[in-house]
Amino acid sequence: MGTKSKIRQDGTFTIGTLLPFGAMVTGMEFSSDVTISELSELRRLLNEHHVLVFRGHRAPKDSEYVRFLRHFGELSTNEAVDPGYLRPGFPEIIVISNIVENGKKIGAAQDVKGLDWHTDYSWQDRVSVAGALESVETPHSGGETCFVNMYAVYEALEPALRTKVDGLRALHEIKGTELRDASAEHPLVATNPISGRRALYINPHFTTKLIGIDEGEGERLLLRLIDISMSSQFLYKHSWQLSDLVLWDQIGLIHARMPYRENERRYMRQITVLAEDASAPWRSH
Repeated sequence: MGTKSKIRQDGTFTIGTLLPFGAMVTGMEFSSDVTISELSELRRLLNEHHVLVFRGHRAPKDSEYVRFLRHFGELSTNEAVDPGYLRPGFPEIIVISNIVENGKKIGAAQDVKGLDWHTDYSWQDRVSVAGALESVETPHSGGETCFVNMYAVYEALEPALRTKVDGLRALHEIKGTELRDASAEHPLVATNPISGRRALYINPHFTTKLIGIDEGEGERLLLRLIDISMSSQFLYKHSWQLSDLVLWDQIGLIHARMPYRENERRYMRQITVLAEDASAPWRSH
């Protein structure tokens, strides 16, 4: 059941919980800047629910979208992305689309077959702490975005296994896509800079091997951890409606895109919030 939270002097917005995690926020408008009390409440909600689905608002302009996300940290300007896939004048916004205009793809991640589980920019030294997607065009069916709660996955590990992953690192790599080849090493366990809650920081798409362990054993352990994380108890599946804006925690969640039909159009605007510095998600709290 949803609850109402007074954060504007001229009204309220409604917060409805999603299962098994996430919150639906209605009544939020992006045409004006957020107040200190609004920002405090939204950060609290993101920290508690990990995914915020904003619905029932006027679609924000590019400038409003960027201004809103800047309240959550420094935004990536996507230097590794083909400039043709960025919104004109707003390098913070990546176009995610399968649409072809004048024989040219207009966006990244055009494959309608789906996109494997991943965390944006885990292949960088300075990782992402939050991500946002906003739907401009959505297919009639398919194309859902799914999220796995890696905080809950870490907490569900048997104590001996949790102790084992605490001391390991992993290699994250990206190759052969719209982005330039890149790689980075990270501990298997990340810490939310705000809550101090710990999450298993791996993903099937970019995590290629474990470090500090025998190669064969590392392969088996990585597959075991990924298999554990795929349990439905850790999953939230978001079915998009026009103008939905979804904000999620990238320290403790991985996400994937479901397939959709070739003749269906999909157009999304994506923004990535970066860690305050490269060491922030790996500090003890």
